[in-house]
Amino acid sequence: MKSLWPRTLWPLTGGGLLPWALLLAVACTAPVAGPGPAGQPASSPGSEPRASQAAPPAPLSRLRVSYGATVGVHVPIIAAQRTGEFEQAGLAVEVQRIATNTSITALLTGDLDLVQVSAPALVSADLQGGADLVFIAGALDRMILSLYAAPNIRSGEDLRGKVVGTDRPGTPVAFATNLALARLGLTLSDVQLLPIGTDGFVPGLQAGQIQAAALTLPNSSAALRSGFVPLVELYDVPYQNIGIIARRADLERLAPALLPFLRAYRKGLERFAQDEAWGKEALASLLDTTDPAVLQETYDFFTKQTPFTPSLRVSREGLQGVLDSLKDTLPAAQTARPEQFYDHRFVDQLDAQRP
Repeated sequence: MKSLWPRTLWPLTGGGLLPWALLLAVACTAPVAGPGPAGQPASSPGSEPRASQAAPPAPLSRLRVSYGATVGVHVPIIAAQRTGEFEQAGLAVEVQRIATNTSITALLTGDLDLVQVSAPALVSADLQGGADLVFIAGALDRMILSLYAAPNIRSGEDLRGKVVGTDRPGTPVAFATNLALARLGLTLSDVQLLPIGTDGFVPGLQAGQIQAAALTLPNSSAALRSGFVPLVELYDVPYQNIGIIARRADLERLAPALLPFLRAYRKGLERFAQDEAWGKEALASLLDTTDPAVLQETYDFFTKQTPFTPSLRVSREGLQGVLDSLKDTLPAAQTARPEQFYDHRFVDQLDAQRP
């Protein structure tokens, strides 16, 4: 697979031609030593310290990281980048938005080092393709979907027999729909499921094509503005959402950079939660909007409704929720254990270094 980044993005490291060229330039331009004052020996080029002879700064360590979409849940990596901690720690971190399927492929081929992604992508890649990907940190361990419905629907009985928009089996939306119906005392056979995908939910609701759907930001905001109401909130459901994943085989190679990376990642989450103005600036950068209503609503959602987890611990219960959501479409999920999908060694080391 062709590399996703031009080589010119990265500083030249040991073994290249640049260090030798610099040494040659210094040797050619250094002044010739002349005689010293009377009674003193001539000075030699190495007899006095020179500022120009100071060791050059070490090359920045390189990490290539991606996130999947311009939606609020992906703000942790943007917040980490905006702290300036990467540079202070000597890390050159290239952050790009790359669709999840493409980023998983790039991770497997070595064109990415880390990916910020939710657990279903990791679990599916591991169980279906033997990818052996692993979470090294988690950032959100709750579901961010809730079931929205037409304003005349207030109960399960009101929804019975109605058309409910959904996504393909095994997706977070399909799982959330099942959970919401169960909380209303309904089964899948009690409603008419229409798999139109998330992009069709709000237009479908507005056109009366569907009467309910599981939504999250920004679709939930659009639905509220159109008069639709939350019928079942699912924000209490353990569900491993966003986190940082890597190839298990790459962990030793990446180890020197992972501690400073995770330290910056944690500081980004902490500042996002504590500094509203700064947090909304991070969201504005991610979402490419200055709309104050959108920024406020998104900030409130990820600091009050479903806050991020600065502990960086992956939720065992959240991973089990993901496995439960996939077991009907991915048979291997029925016997898989949550522990096989995360490695907390670097978070443990980070915690041990706290004052």
